[in-house]
Amino acid sequence: GFDTASLLAIVGAAGLAIALALQDTLKAVAAGVVIAIFRPYRIGDVVEIAGQTGTVADITPFTTVLNTLDNREIVVTNDKAWGDVIINITARSLRRLDLLFSIDYDDDPELAIRVIRGVLEADKRIRTEPPIWVNVVELASSSVDLRARAWVSTPDWWDTRCDVILRVKQAFDANGITIPYPHQVEIGKAGKPERPMPPGLVTGEDETSAG
Repeated sequence: GFDTASLLAIVGAAGLAIALALQDTLKAVAAGVVIAIFRPYRIGDVVEIAGQTGTVADITPFTTVLNTLDNREIVVTNDKAWGDVIINITARSLRRLDLLFSIDYDDDPELAIRVIRGVLEADKRIRTEPPIWVNVVELASSSVDLRARAWVSTPDWWDTRCDVILRVKQAFDANGITIPYPHQVEIGKAGKPERPMPPGLVTGEDETSAG
């Protein structure tokens, strides 16, 4: 005959699977509604959500679609997006450059500060307000570390950052400022020097030879 118990078990398992799937779908839809209301990001924004960074290409009731810098498409469910930290990189019109430079202990830090400041002030993309800030921040084990902070328009941030790093390197070279690099010093342990044998002392080798 017909196994009613087996049929009920199959129907029950299928119902549970559907319920679990609908639960995840409803969570994604609910998060999509919240995202649509509060708008933490919009299409075209560069964001970091659920550990992924990219430009928002689409926002659907279920998912947020990102395009990465290397042209990959990443689909993040809205419940994952809303349930994690959302960083909207392009939400503000200005973004701060935060650069770290290291110089040798034999170099003049005040000269290095003037050189870095000169590079920043010469770049027309750098804003004068908030003001440029450059100073020594740490005396490291093998270098003197200087940090520079300046503000640029958000769309110009990446290109400006790369250009400033290159020009500071060129300016350091022109002013004889050295960028240190790690050195390894190998110290070998010397063997103990042989002590001369006292006069008249016979070693085992001497006895063997004598035999």
